[in-house]
Amino acid sequence: MYVLQKLLGLTIWRGLGWYAAVLLGGLSSAFAGGNSISIEVANDREPHDFGISKDMKYEISGVHSFDNGLFIGGLFQYTDPTSGGSDSQNIEGSVGYRLPLTRIWTLDGSAGLGGRFDPASSDFAYYVFKVGTSVELSHRWTWTVLGYRYRNAFDTDNDYDTPELSTAVALRVTETDFVTAKVYREWKDGSPDDTGLALGFRHEF
Repeated sequence: MYVLQKLLGLTIWRGLGWYAAVLLGGLSSAFAGGNSISIEVANDREPHDFGISKDMKYEISGVHSFDNGLFIGGLFQYTDPTSGGSDSQNIEGSVGYRLPLTRIWTLDGSAGLGGRFDPASSDFAYYVFKVGTSVELSHRWTWTVLGYRYRNAFDTDNDYDTPELSTAVALRVTETDFVTAKVYREWKDGSPDDTGLALGFRHEF
């Protein structure tokens, strides 16, 4: 009887070990993925006079993408007005999902929370939603055909209803490095606020 109990116990433990290995293997497969870090310099121009600069923006961001399509990201942005005034900073964290539509087309969507810090006004929290669609034109070129961002403060008295439309391209210069360029248009409370150009660099690892 003792030998039978030992054999039964070993069988159960081996079975549990096999199921645990399968479960851990599945989890590691789901949560594996890649990382990227990006830097970007943007110039906001007056919405009705492109010859007039409003401010410069400097941004650093990072993303971890899982093999199952989920991704998490964060960014820090520093804004420096060209015509004087106080500098401001934005910090954001987000979670999203990337859906392959075809072999070359993808659709991305994300939701996030952020904070804006401006010594000239009160600091406040905001929420942000982003959606975009991209096409891989070739091994070297990717075109983000359309990007849309909706962003607003939780307290609408902070006057931060600032949606944005954009289009961008990325050029692969090595297997892990990309140069990016973006054109965008931003609104504030329903009125055009700026038109901008951005240049950046992204490293994947």
